[in-house]
Amino acid sequence: MKSRTSSIFAVSMFICCWSQITLADDCDKTYSIAYSNNYIPYQYVPESKQPTGLDIDIVESIMSELGCEYRLVLSPSKRAQALLQQGKIDIMPAASVTEERSEYAHFSAPYRDETVAMFVRSMDYERYKDYDLKDAIDNKLSLAAGLGGWYGPEYGKEKQRALDAGVLRLNAETGVRIQQLLNDRVDIVIADLYVGYHHAIEAR
Repeated sequence: MKSRTSSIFAVSMFICCWSQITLADDCDKTYSIAYSNNYIPYQYVPESKQPTGLDIDIVESIMSELGCEYRLVLSPSKRAQALLQQGKIDIMPAASVTEERSEYAHFSAPYRDETVAMFVRSMDYERYKDYDLKDAIDNKLSLAAGLGGWYGPEYGKEKQRALDAGVLRLNAETGVRIQQLLNDRVDIVIADLYVGYHHAIEAR
């Protein structure tokens, strides 16, 4: 299966990039930062109940360096985007730049790359290994992807066609999508490479 790599940014209603805040005196409020509880290894809540992960480590380090107070707000990606647009949260890590999002949010410089892959059952790998998303839709394979997720230009181009054809299901949990794949309810799961791997291993 083909994969795509894209840059990940932090989006914010109040800054174009964090470097514009240079002094603690500029932090005149406590900033709210959205996070997910099940996006391993980037954002998650382990048994300790303390949110952690690469994205959270980066956010905490930057806010600490700037001397800014912050609070973490648990919110699924789709809802976090709506809250950001409404001005109810200030920062949302792990967001790719899209034209729609650029209408209401500013983006930081990219801070990591993310590889998106199409996951299939091992028994189907040889049949589908050369497929791209267009091929999957043309052949009416059933797909599952994240609600509110962005998986690159190809996904942006083909998403509505897949929805109109009734072959694309959207939900908020990668783990649920992987379980659907293993239970033969979908043919392909579109997900971040490492997040998908984690849930596939957990589901074995």
